[in-house]
Amino acid sequence: MGFRDFFSKESKDARTIAKWSKRLMNKYQQTQERKRSVDALMQLGTTESISACLKRYQYRTEASIVDEDEKSYVFESVCQLGASAVPSLVQYISNEQGVYWPIKCLRRVAGDEETARYVVAAFDGIEDSFGGNAQRREELVDNLRAFASFDFVFERLCELLQDEDEEIVIRAIDGLSARENDPRVAGSIVPKLLEENTSHRLRTMIVEIMTENEWNVRKHKKEMLGVMPENYFIDGTGVIRRK
Repeated sequence: MGFRDFFSKESKDARTIAKWSKRLMNKYQQTQERKRSVDALMQLGTTESISACLKRYQYRTEASIVDEDEKSYVFESVCQLGASAVPSLVQYISNEQGVYWPIKCLRRVAGDEETARYVVAAFDGIEDSFGGNAQRREELVDNLRAFASFDFVFERLCELLQDEDEEIVIRAIDGLSARENDPRVAGSIVPKLLEENTSHRLRTMIVEIMTENEWNVRKHKKEMLGVMPENYFIDGTGVIRRK
């Protein structure tokens, strides 16, 4: 770095972000100092400084009350930036873990439908399911549950029933269960229940969700009886019950 580069605005901002980020990410720092770091980063208001602030969602402090308070503080601070925070939020959701609060913030500043499209795009942008990417995939599918009312989310969750990762399948089923009173949900999940290579664990989970939601599976009764766990039965109304 040359002498003039050292004193450029970009270089100064980078040093400022590095300084306050280090303090913010120190979980043993006093909470007042971490909040001060949030304020300093928000004052810069750049994509980089907002992104640095969002990384507070990547760890927990020992005191749960303090942890929740600080995360809420970051949430409110970022939301106050409005639309200008969208690029940083999308970048974070697309690349980092700990996405619950950033997605919540994006919903406030960009709306549910736009946020849902960003979450789907972030999931589809993950190239593999190794290491941290496996956790990221699970987090993103978990968060799609809040947007299950949108047809494009419903369709994507249905597609994920064929995912190679059983954890993703389980989370997709949970997301679909949020779509109440939609007869298509049971019809979408039953084929997974009937697949020959579906594990006992997954079958039990599917039947349990169907039981809790009292979905009517009368039209699938004959097929399901041969694969349901022994402690469940389908009553005369077509609803699954526990024995």
